[in-house]
Amino acid sequence: MAVRFREARPHDAAALLADMRPADRREVEAASGPDVLATLRRSIALSDSCLAAEDGDQLLALFGVAPASVISDNAAPWLLGTEAIRHHKRTLMHASRAYIGVMAGVYPVLANWVDARNVASVRLLEWLGFEIHPAEPFGFARVPFHRFELRRHENNVQRADRFPRNASV
Repeated sequence: MAVRFREARPHDAAALLADMRPADRREVEAASGPDVLATLRRSIALSDSCLAAEDGDQLLALFGVAPASVISDNAAPWLLGTEAIRHHKRTLMHASRAYIGVMAGVYPVLANWVDARNVASVRLLEWLGFEIHPAEPFGFARVPFHRFELRRHENNVQRADRFPRNASV
């Protein structure tokens, strides 16, 4: 099957929540509180760029980048997946690298927080080239999270037309 990428839609929040990876759900609850659906909807709405990855009509993941504030040109990247994401790891890893490359061309600093318990996400962020900072209490639950960041430099920037909209598995 082929993974396709499209602009995320507001109803994708509920579809993601219905089959969300347990580690991702724990992370959202720890960072933002128990109303995961409201957090997902807010993430989609606040993102300058928000895409859905799907295989046929099955949602695999939502990912995006939201401006850090109205007075900053930095942004917060995020990715949350469904259980089905594991069947498309390689394709989504390479698409994530391309997407981050494009976003690094738009924003000088990409930074956010990741739950220290979400080991797979921490490993992906390291593979993508993010600097992972020591864990510290963060968010609604005040559990250990790592701040991660990527500062723009020439070797991590790609042209916007290089992000694949269709990828073969």
